[in-house]
Amino acid sequence: MRRSISIALVTALLIFGTSTSSQAAIKFTTAASAIEKSACKPTSEISLSKSGPLFCTKGIWTLMPKSKDNVSTRAYRTIIERYNSKSDATPKLSVHLDPLAGNWKNGIVKSINVAARLWGTSTESERTIPIYVSETSSYISENLNLDGITESQADRDRNKEAASRGGGQAGFHGQYFDFIFSEKTSKSTGYYQAGSHEYTHYSQMVFSQYRSAQGLKEFWINEGCASYIGMSLGGLIGFPQNQRTELINYVKRQQKPAKLTLFSQQDEKLYSNAHFNEIFDTGAVACEALVAIAGVNSLENYFRALSQSDSTPESVFPEVFGTPLPSMIALLQQYVDSVRSGHEMSFNQLNQGFEKIKI
Repeated sequence: MRRSISIALVTALLIFGTSTSSQAAIKFTTAASAIEKSACKPTSEISLSKSGPLFCTKGIWTLMPKSKDNVSTRAYRTIIERYNSKSDATPKLSVHLDPLAGNWKNGIVKSINVAARLWGTSTESERTIPIYVSETSSYISENLNLDGITESQADRDRNKEAASRGGGQAGFHGQYFDFIFSEKTSKSTGYYQAGSHEYTHYSQMVFSQYRSAQGLKEFWINEGCASYIGMSLGGLIGFPQNQRTELINYVKRQQKPAKLTLFSQQDEKLYSNAHFNEIFDTGAVACEALVAIAGVNSLENYFRALSQSDSTPESVFPEVFGTPLPSMIALLQQYVDSVRSGHEMSFNQLNQGFEKIKI
C-alpha cells in the first residue's frame, strides 16, 4: 500500500513538473511584435502585422477573417494588399546621415523606403531629393548650405527648438527632407511614423503635380492620412505593430477637441491655431475610416484628381469618394467621436452610414 502511494506521488510530481516546465517554455508575443500562430495572452489589441491584421484568440495570434473586420482592420487590409502588390522601391534620395547620430537614424531611411513601395512614386523620372538626419540642427543647416539649399528662418528656428529638447522633428520642405531625433525620442510613435509620414507628403505632391500644397487644403486628409499611413506601415519594418493603441489614447486625452470642420478648407494660417496638433491624431482616425470605406487607393485617386488646374477638394470629392465633402466629414466625425468615447462604430455601422450619403 505504501509502495503504491509512493509511486502515485512520484507520478504526480513528474506530471506537475512537466506541466510547469511546458508553461515556462511558452514564449508569448505582444501586439507590438505579434507573429501569426504565435502564443498570446488575452488582449483586445489588434496587431497590424506583415501577414495582415492579427487578433488574439484561444491563446494564439490569428489572422482576422475579412467577415469579422472592424474599421481599423478593414482599412489596414487595403493597405497591406496594395503594399504586397507593389515591387520593392528605392527612392531617389541623396542621404545625409550624421555619423554622430545613434542607430535610430537607419530606421528613418527604412520608413521612407516602405512608403516609397506603397505609393510607387519613386521612378527614374523623379528628381533626387536630399534627406538630412541628425540629433542637431547645426548638422542640417551646415549641410543644406553646402548643397546650396536655402533654409528658411522658421525651419531653422524649429529645428533648433527640437534639438534643444532632444529631438522629435520631421519635415518635407519641397526641396528636401529633414529629421531630428535622439535615442530617447526614437522610442516614440512620432519617430516610428516619421519617415513614412513625410514621404507620404511627397507622394501627395507628386500625385497632385505639386498642387496639394496650394490654395485651401483639407488638412485632415493631408496631415491626418500622412500620420495614419506612417502608423500603419511600422510593422513592415520591425516597428511596433500596435501604434494604433497609442493613437487612440492621444485622441481620448484631447481637451475640448476641435471638430474636423476646423481642418477643412484652410490655408497656412491653420498652423498657428492652438488646436492644430490635434490633426495628427484626430485626422489619422478620420483617415482610417475613410480608407476603410473607400480603400487606400482612393487617396492616390484624390490627389491625382487635384492635379487638374481648376480642381478643388470640394469639386473632386464626389467623383473620388461618391459623396460630397461636407457629408463625408460629418460621417467621419461620428466615427472619431465613437472612438473617443470608447464605443467604436463597427465597420457595418460605418458602411451603413456611408450608404445613406452616397450620391
